[in-house]
Amino acid sequence: MRALRFHRHGPPAEVLRLDDVPTPEPGPGEVRLRLTHRPLHPADLSMVRGTYGRSRDLPAVGGNEGFGVIDAVGEGVADLAVGQRAIKLGEAPTWQEAVVLPEADVFAVPDALSDTDAAQLFVNPLTAWLLHGAAPPRLGDVLVQTAGASAVARIAAQMAVRAGARAVSIVRRDDHRDRLEALGVHVVVADANTSETRAALREAVGADGAAAVFDPVAGEVGALALSALREGGTHIVYGALSGEPLPVSPAALIYRDVTVRGVWRTQWASRAPSDTIHDTLRVLTAFAVAGAYTLPVDATYDLGDATEAVGAALAHGRWGKVLLTG
Repeated sequence: MRALRFHRHGPPAEVLRLDDVPTPEPGPGEVRLRLTHRPLHPADLSMVRGTYGRSRDLPAVGGNEGFGVIDAVGEGVADLAVGQRAIKLGEAPTWQEAVVLPEADVFAVPDALSDTDAAQLFVNPLTAWLLHGAAPPRLGDVLVQTAGASAVARIAAQMAVRAGARAVSIVRRDDHRDRLEALGVHVVVADANTSETRAALREAVGADGAAAVFDPVAGEVGALALSALREGGTHIVYGALSGEPLPVSPAALIYRDVTVRGVWRTQWASRAPSDTIHDTLRVLTAFAVAGAYTLPVDATYDLGDATEAVGAALAHGRWGKVLLTG
């Protein structure tokens, strides 16, 4: 079968290559998922570069999320069958044509959930759900987000608006203002922490300040968002897209009693009981089917077109996800 692997760490467009590897067979209690749709996430590309929080033995298959159809089951599998549509849980790689998984690491999805939505269920919606669980914006609260046009930020914003909170998103460019405002989001354009951008953010947030910040950027933009927190507010870091540390003033911690913490979906998924993961995904599936949040796709590429797919995934101004198919 085909597998998109990297034999060394480096720029994804340079080190990813399509290899032919044996097709795995399921053993007792295992299921083989014939994958058809796989997103390219920033964390996936970070793993290829060698900068992610976890690594795989080289040569390694890329990817961490995928959707497909069960095409083989091992002895003793009780609740899954050949032909079922499903997504991969756990940490097995997905940029390949098939993957063998323990039954507990396979989540069957209903026909009402599209293939492309299902392919994106386990990372971004789950991350947004965990962020809300860590610092839930309530009726009348304000939520500030960096990388405000990103998939996680859009989903988290839609969840906040449905809860009666006000969502304020910091973005680097004005490209997606109309789309974000259509979701009920207030937009602040800023790529630095200056007196002007702090004033613009304070105006958008209001005098009472923000209850929470969800921040995948860190660096100076993260510090800008942190400046808008109210007394006792919570700043959650779940990425470091800037490549810079988050500057935190001792005054914010001491005098404003601000809490700064992290959320990492990968760690949660590795520690949570299987029943908890499945129950959470059922809720997120129901929300997706009901249209409570959207999972747009910008482009699809065959597994063999890795260079083009990576280029599209890294392109500025993208609204939807890039998927690998085939």
